[in-house]
Amino acid sequence: SSFVNMGRQWRKRNRGGRKGGGRGGGKKGRDNRSSTFRFDDRFPTWQVNRRMEAYYAYQGLFNTYWKDDAAIVDCITDEEKTQESIRWMETIKRILPASFRIGADTPTVVRERLEKELDAMVGQEMEIKLDEERTITISPSKKIPFVPYAYQLSVDRHTIRRNPSLSALFEWLKVQTDAGFVSRQETVSMIPPIILDVESHHQVLDMCAAPGSKTGQIFEVVSQIPPGALEPVGCVVANDTDHKRAYMLTHQLKRIHSIAALVTSCEAQFFPLLFKKEQEGMFDRVLADVPCSGDGTMRKNPMVWRNWSSLNSYGLHSLQLSLAVNGARLTKVGGYLCYSTCAMNPIENEAVVAALLRMTDGALELVDRSDLPGLKARPGWTTWKVLREEKSRREVKNEQKKNNAKMQERREKFAQTQRRVWEDDTTGKEQEKDSKAEEKIDEDPNEKGEKEKEDQEEESRGRKAGAKTEELGPPPDWEPSTLKSRSEQEGFVEYTCFDDVEDKWKQTCRKSCFPPTPEEVESFQLEKCMRFLPQDMDTSGFFVTLLKKVKPLSSRARERAAKLAKEVIEVDKGSKDDNNKYTKSPPVKKTKLNPDDEAKKQSEDITTVSNSTEDAKSETNNAVSVEDKPKNDETKKDNAKAADLTRGGNENFVLASEDLLEPLMEYYGFNDAFPRDQCMARAKPTSKVIYFIGKAVKLFMDGGLQDKVTIINSGLKAFERNNNECEVRYRVNQEAIHYLVPYMTKRKIVVELSDFVNCLRHGAIKFEHFSTAFADQLRNLSVGSFVVILKGHEKDYAKKLMMVMWKCRGEHTNCLVNQVEKCGMKNKLQAFVGKDIVFVNDEKPSKKEADKDTENREDETTKTNDEMDETNDDEKDAASN
Repeated sequence: SSFVNMGRQWRKRNRGGRKGGGRGGGKKGRDNRSSTFRFDDRFPTWQVNRRMEAYYAYQGLFNTYWKDDAAIVDCITDEEKTQESIRWMETIKRILPASFRIGADTPTVVRERLEKELDAMVGQEMEIKLDEERTITISPSKKIPFVPYAYQLSVDRHTIRRNPSLSALFEWLKVQTDAGFVSRQETVSMIPPIILDVESHHQVLDMCAAPGSKTGQIFEVVSQIPPGALEPVGCVVANDTDHKRAYMLTHQLKRIHSIAALVTSCEAQFFPLLFKKEQEGMFDRVLADVPCSGDGTMRKNPMVWRNWSSLNSYGLHSLQLSLAVNGARLTKVGGYLCYSTCAMNPIENEAVVAALLRMTDGALELVDRSDLPGLKARPGWTTWKVLREEKSRREVKNEQKKNNAKMQERREKFAQTQRRVWEDDTTGKEQEKDSKAEEKIDEDPNEKGEKEKEDQEEESRGRKAGAKTEELGPPPDWEPSTLKSRSEQEGFVEYTCFDDVEDKWKQTCRKSCFPPTPEEVESFQLEKCMRFLPQDMDTSGFFVTLLKKVKPLSSRARERAAKLAKEVIEVDKGSKDDNNKYTKSPPVKKTKLNPDDEAKKQSEDITTVSNSTEDAKSETNNAVSVEDKPKNDETKKDNAKAADLTRGGNENFVLASEDLLEPLMEYYGFNDAFPRDQCMARAKPTSKVIYFIGKAVKLFMDGGLQDKVTIINSGLKAFERNNNECEVRYRVNQEAIHYLVPYMTKRKIVVELSDFVNCLRHGAIKFEHFSTAFADQLRNLSVGSFVVILKGHEKDYAKKLMMVMWKCRGEHTNCLVNQVEKCGMKNKLQAFVGKDIVFVNDEKPSKKEADKDTENREDETTKTNDEMDETNDDEKDAASN
């Protein structure tokens, strides 16, 4: 297939879900592909970028190497530099091996059981068959020494998914990930949360959190409940600019079943301070894993090979600096800020850190964390080259297309048409007709079919020109003059100082991109930054640094930060793509803080929202309600889809109504200690779902955070509206049951192991399956939800060995736990009990059995959430009519 199609297929595969490969998704035809995915076998022309090779060779990426895996030493000879560059190139051409970790919040006995199961599957060398001709031997999984309970495999995730020999491992990873015990995450992605050294009582901000692997790693620590407490004391605020990505983040965190998370959406450089000026900073730890060019990810993202350009880094530099400085402002004095990227370019890494240290006037200090066991980190650079391409990739591509045979043929056709028009002395109307014909020439119907052929011909033309399809390779010698000459041949211009930069490029190549002065080098100690190259630990490329805030930011630093944030947002507005399908009705709260207001707030630390902002909000609401009214079925569909993506994001959390809570307090026997003020709903006090919000999270809500950013999600579902006739309209929900049970005095039953196991059966469960004592207790209950707790774990709330059940009218009950959590529950039971347990009736009953069962009882099975919403909406419409 063509390069275009290959790119589409790769993007679909990365996207996940049913449409793009996800977990067993995609079209049937894809199963016929090779069980392993190797760039060098299938995409040889993608793995060439001569400019990138020349750029990093001149930057000095290969001037050091790991000697005997013991220490970093300088490359003395040209041969050593050549060998290091070859190791780098060979590594980035291999697909990235899979890695994962067992969650820090996983109970010890469960973790030990998981480790035994893993060792049985991939604990030794094994042969796997790639295809009819190839068989390879894979090494056993190895522990990642600097991350507790983390493992790196010797095969990639695509091979794990598709190779029949590894099907058991794939199913194991899928089940344990869904259950929340295992997180699949890149090795280098695990480093920032480790060096932040988060503790359970910390308040943590992840500024650019989606898709959420690092956030989840932090959340596992913060969500742990200290001895004697009933809920976590710390919290994690996970923010992302994009609403849709923020909802993905919510799904990632839901697996941990904790109330210590708050998911928000706003421009992170404008994330507000809520407290007084003298209390600068709100968070003990801040993670700024900023947007970057991502050239360290080329082992899993082949598009980097074709799209790499140093201009990408310059375009992101200001945004990265703005995010970092606001992260410093939000960090408490004595707290830590972690800055990280998945890029190798110093313009995005050391240049940003140096500018951050310069801008904050001594408020931040770098901290060395390279001493972690088994961590192969290279020191940060203290100097680098400022290199820029003469022409952007798009300009080069446009020039090539302008001069190729196809375009010359089109121009000739156009010239012939024009000559015919003037020779025939046609009328103006006929000229207009010919002009339209000219447009049709540009829109050749065969163009789509020929585009793939053009892409293939482009490769051939490049090979003939000796340009883009052949590696640059190591230089003949490593003298600076030779490296500079090679970079110039590939179209780079070097600037030695900011005064050398042409006026039209000064907005791109900013002063902060240049290396620090000798005095600053000594003061900044940039060598404490950590670089991770792919060949050192068989990972992606990565950069990370840890900074400690030793004093508040000066007023001058705040003014600089405000000015920079305003510049970045203005540039961003000018370059945004207007083709977004859902831009008709943007999320309202994303405009709550405009750049001018926020710049003023950053410099003066004002925490009130300006009147102009409220006006903007009102105007946005009017625009959505008037201008975006559906005009046809297609528009309705689009608007419904857009509303779906941001549902709940425009609705604040409010305290649940006392009229709603009072019957629940009596029905479930909640004692006086139950924190009613932590029961909150979205938009209105009598919502369909009542959430239980953590105390630490509620402090941010009470401080006015909801008025300044969009709250995507927080807390866990505590109560959900019923469809069944019972004494109260709300049932308890499995999500937050371990936070509710400590306060409940009614409708909870402690059961033996056999009864607890039988509660996991599918569908309607007859009382005859239970012990006499338990069955008698069930008969004494009225219709409605109740909780069963495994005997011996009544006070061990963190293990969550409890389930929400539904008492039907007849001699039946239902388990209100989804299938994913049931699987996790079974894993925990196997581990805690220490012996194999036989679980029965895991499959759905046959239609005949189901029909027979329906005749003997009322249809009182609790419906799914979507069905509940439908029914409640119908009731609401009926009541209004």
